[in-house]
Order: sequence, then structure tokens, then C-alpha cells
Amino acid sequence: MDAFKVLGKELSKLKENKGVLFSVIGVLLIPLVYAAILLSAKWGPYDHLDNLPVAFVNNDAGAVSDGKEINAGNELVAELKESKALGWSFVTMEEAKKGMKDQKYYMMIEVPEDFSQKVTTVLDENPQIPELRYVQNEGLNFMAAQVTKSAVEKIREQLGNKITATYTSTIFAKLGDISNGFTTGADGSKKISKGTKTLSDGTQKLLDSLNEKNSDIKTLADGSSKAAAGSQQLLVSLQNGQGNINKLAAGSKQVANGIGTLKSGSQQVLNGLKSAKAGSSSLTNGLEKQLKPGVAQLNGGIQKVTETTPQLVSGSQNLTNGMKAFLSKHPELAQDIEFMTLVGTSDAITKGLTQFTQQIQPLKTGANSLATGVNQLAAGSKQLDSGLNQLITGQTSAIGGINKLQSGATQVANGNASLSSNWAKLSSSVATLNGGLKQISVGNQQVSTGWGTITTGVNSLNKGATKLQSGSQELTDGLSDGAKQVSSIKATDNTIAMFSNPVSLKGEKENAYEYYRDSTAPYILSLALFVGLLVLTFVTDFKRPAILPGSGLSWFVSKWLKLGILAVAQGVLVSLFALLFLKLQVASAGQFILFSIFVSVTFMTIIFFLVSIAGNFGRFVAFAFIVLQLTITGSNLPIPMLPENLRSLSQYLPLTYSNEGFKSIISLGDASLLVQNTLTLLIYLIVFSVLTLAVLLFSYKSLSNKMSKNDPQAEEFVA
Repeated sequence: MDAFKVLGKELSKLKENKGVLFSVIGVLLIPLVYAAILLSAKWGPYDHLDNLPVAFVNNDAGAVSDGKEINAGNELVAELKESKALGWSFVTMEEAKKGMKDQKYYMMIEVPEDFSQKVTTVLDENPQIPELRYVQNEGLNFMAAQVTKSAVEKIREQLGNKITATYTSTIFAKLGDISNGFTTGADGSKKISKGTKTLSDGTQKLLDSLNEKNSDIKTLADGSSKAAAGSQQLLVSLQNGQGNINKLAAGSKQVANGIGTLKSGSQQVLNGLKSAKAGSSSLTNGLEKQLKPGVAQLNGGIQKVTETTPQLVSGSQNLTNGMKAFLSKHPELAQDIEFMTLVGTSDAITKGLTQFTQQIQPLKTGANSLATGVNQLAAGSKQLDSGLNQLITGQTSAIGGINKLQSGATQVANGNASLSSNWAKLSSSVATLNGGLKQISVGNQQVSTGWGTITTGVNSLNKGATKLQSGSQELTDGLSDGAKQVSSIKATDNTIAMFSNPVSLKGEKENAYEYYRDSTAPYILSLALFVGLLVLTFVTDFKRPAILPGSGLSWFVSKWLKLGILAVAQGVLVSLFALLFLKLQVASAGQFILFSIFVSVTFMTIIFFLVSIAGNFGRFVAFAFIVLQLTITGSNLPIPMLPENLRSLSQYLPLTYSNEGFKSIISLGDASLLVQNTLTLLIYLIVFSVLTLAVLLFSYKSLSNKMSKNDPQAEEFVA
């Protein structure tokens, strides 16, 4: 294959032309100059921040919190004077503004006058947030602006920690007041507990008293019902006997009026006297067997009511007085509607029983009078019966004493008339007595029902008082425990420090750079190799052959091998210089050298195609191509931070993969990533090699025709 013959001619011609040879050697050293200038520096962008002038204005007037003076501005100034984060200049506001106007400072920071004062408002109803003000002169340098902004964030964090510490101290100071409040509340709760114990005891005594008197109240109600029933029976008996009394009065009158007839017919009078004797016996029997027992039963019932009522009045009065005394000890119960209703009901019952006691006396007197009248009536009835016996006896033997009989008959008639009148009055009195006893019975039933209601209410009150006592005791225990727990919290300096800065950062770096230059080395090496090959196109021909090759393929192979040798030489020089002279630390020196050679050959293939197809315009395209890749292949910004359209474009640029490949060797030590990027660059190498071959195959026919005709242009073409 004559490709090697053409290659030998190319190299021989290069050796014979010393000027071109030295130019090629000089161009091969251009990437070394790039590397020497850009990779020799071992300092980083954050190594001399104390030389970056920043104005700091402290106008904080300070404040007082819980008797303690605070001045966050002065504390911050003291800390910044000890640090070398930036080149701090502590100046007045006028000096800071003038320095910013004269482009002297990269940033101005101000602590306002009310900064510390706002810090003390943490526990106010409307707390105020303190402000830290700053002005950046971003136009002086973008990197400086980012550094100063980061410094401001750290200062804000420092002030935030100090403010949080102040807040924490204030809050812990208030815990003492809270503990005292819990203790006071517990003491008050103890008093409430004692009061509820007294209330519970009182309601229990009241309940016991009500239960004890409950049977007496029922007995009184039952007795009054029986008394009403007995008086009703007495009234019915009196009303039934009224007719007989009226007949007796009418008969005695007839006797008096018919005394003359009596004189003439003593036998008839005797018979009449016998009839009167039978009526008198019936009357006596009624008075003795019916009226007297009923009156006696009425007197017994009234007497029992009279004896029981004072005890009832006394018990009710004691209940009312006890409840009023309890109310005076606990005036807050005046707001309890149920309790006040209970007091009013008890008082009303006491007054009702007192009135009933006063009204029972006339009833008792009337009952006694009724008993006396009935006894007198019974005695009179007996006398009447005895008189009738005597009359019958006398009538039998003393027909001659008719005048005396007439006089006696008149007296009998008058007595019977009086008896009839008194009998009517007695019936009326018994009716009144029956009505009163019915009212007493109804009242006593109401008293019994009310007594049961009071007993139920007092029982509920007693249960409530017991629950209240239990709850107040629980409240006392809870407040006491709360006071102990709050008082056990101690605000030490360590505690306050933890509250003010509860989270500390603890991290580590993976694949850390030894020097800042290591982060830019992939980009610098890729750029140096590409630029070196691009400049090489100006000192050695990338298209014209030294002699006419036998074919387009021979032309391509000879040129590719010649340029490949130069690309390999460039890759070896750059990698060895970086390793031996710049002391660049890499994961594998062998991988680094081989990848540098591979990248150089790949870039050579791309430039070979552009120059072979377009000459000088191709060189311009190659230059524009490298400039295009400077900002979108991960050199300045990570590719994920680019706009979406540029991220998509970066996937098709070879510098993206050369940068990633060098990064995998220099900082990551990731062999798989190196292989991945190498394979991608291999695609570029193959594609552009094929394209260049196509260009030379197409151009070879034209070259062959011109050289076969000894065309002068052919000499120019191959010169």
C-alpha cells in the first residue's frame, strides 16, 4: 500500500524543512503553555478572602431585656474582628456610602439602630423581626458578589443563633414564674379541696337527717289522711241523725201541746212515753257507740299531729338554717340556681309548717269543745232516758200530777228544740273540721312528696360534692406535679446553646480536590489539546499530500497517520508535563496518558475533517466550534444547571465527554465512567474519520486528472 510511502515522503519533507519542523515543535508546546499557566497555580478562590474589602456599619443602640443589657451589633463586631472571613472595614454610614460610590468596597453591611430592641420583643403580642441590611456592588466582580453574599448568610446565621439564645434565656426565665403560678394554683386547689370536703360532710349530714325524718313525714301524711276519713264518717253520722233529732223536737212539742189530751188519755201518754223511751235509748246508743268514739279518734289524730308538727318544724328550720349557713360560707353558690332553689324550697316548707302549727291549735280547741259537747250530749241523753223512765213510772202512778207533767213536757220540748239546734251546729262544725282535715291531708301529702324531692336533690348534691372533692384533689395533684416538673427544668449555658443552635453540621467530602486547579484541569486539558491541534493546521498541511498518492484511501491513510503521530506526541507531552512538572494527582497515570492521547487523536480527526472540506473557513468553524463548547460542556457550570436547550445541545459536543473522561481519572477515580466517555469519543473519531475519507475520495479524482496533464495547478495542489 503506497499510503506508507506517501507518509514517509510527508515525514521526510517535514524533516528537510527546518522552519516547518521547528514550527510544528513550537505548536506542540502550546498545550504545555496552557497547562503551565492555568494549572500551575495551587491557590483557590477562597484562600485570600481577607483581602476583599467590605464595609461594616454598626448603628445598633442596644436594649435591655429582663434587666440585662444586650447589644447584638457590638457582639458581632467583636467576633468579626477576630475572623478573617473578609476584609472588614468598620466605618460610619457616611464612610461606607462614599466607599461604595468610589468602588472601594464590594459590599456594605449595616446593623440598624433598633436591631437589639426588636430582639427583646419576642414575647410581645406583636413581635418584630430584626433586620440586617446589606448592599452588594455586584458589578465589580460576580465571584466576589457570591462570596460576600455567602458571608452575609453566615452572619445572619450567627445573629440568629445569638437571638435564639436570647429568646431561650427569656423563656427559661419565665418558667420560674410559671412554676410559682402552678404552686399558687395548687395551694388554692387545696383550699377548694378542703371546702368541698366540708360541703360533702354537710350534705351527707343533711341527707342523713332527711332520711331519718322521712318515716315521720310519711306517718304524718298517713295520720292526716285517716283523720280526714274519720271526720268524714262523723259528718255522715251526724247528718243521718239530724232527722231523728228533728222528730224528737217535734214530738216533745206535740207532747207539750197535747198535755190536755195526756190528761184525758194517760194510757196513750204512757204509750207515747214508752216510744220516747225507745227513741232516747237509740239516741244514747248512737252517742255512746258512734259519735263519742269518732270524736275520740278525731282528738287522737289531732293530738298526734300536734305532737309531730313541732318536731317537723324544728327539723325543717334546722335544715333551712344549715343551708343558709353553708351559703354564707360559700357565697359562690349564690350563682347556683339549683342550690338557691333548694334553699328557697326549704325555707317555704319551714314557713308552711309554722303556719300549720299555728292553725292546728284552733282545730285542737274545737275538737276538744266537740268532745265536751258530745259528752254533755251523751250525759243529757242518759238523763233523758232516766227521766223517761221516771216519767213512765210517775205517769203510771201520778196521773194526778198532770200540771207537773205539763211543765216537764214543756221543758222537754224546749230541750229537744235546743238539741236540734245544737245538732245542726255540730254538723256544721264537723263539716268545717272535715274540710280542714282534708286540706291538712293534701298539705301533708305535698310535704311528703316535697320531702322526697328534697332528699333526692340533697343526695345528688352530696354525690356532686364528692365528685367535686375528688376533682379538686386531682387538680391539686396535677398542679403540684406541674410545678415540680417546671421547676426541674434548669437553663444552663449548654441548654441555651442547644436551643439557639439545635443542629450541628457534620459532613465529609468524597473525591475532594487537593487544589482548586484540579477542578478546572479537565476543562484546561481538553481546551489545550484542541487549541494545539487547531494552531497546528497553520504550520503543517492537513490536506495536500507530499506526492500524488495512488488512491484516495492512500491519501487519507497517509495524512491521518502523519497527523495522528503529531496528535499522539501532543497528548504524551501534555500528560507527562502535567504529571511530572505540575504534579497533578490522578487515579492512574497510565489511564491519564492513554486518555490524553486518545482525546488528542479524536480532536485531530474533527479538525482534519473541517480543514479538508473547507480550508481556512474550516479552521474558522473549528475555532467557533471550540468557543461554542466553552460554556455548555460543564466547564464553568454543571450541565444540569444549564437551560434545557443548552443541556440538550451539550450531549452532542465532544468536549463534554473529554471533560467527563479527564474528571473520572483526576478526581473521581471511576473506571466505568472513563470507559463510557471513551466509547462516546470513539464514535466521534470513527464518524469524522469516515467523513474525511469521503471528502478525500471525492477530491482525489480531480487531483489525479490535473497531475496526469502536468497541470500547473496540480503542482500548487501538492506543493
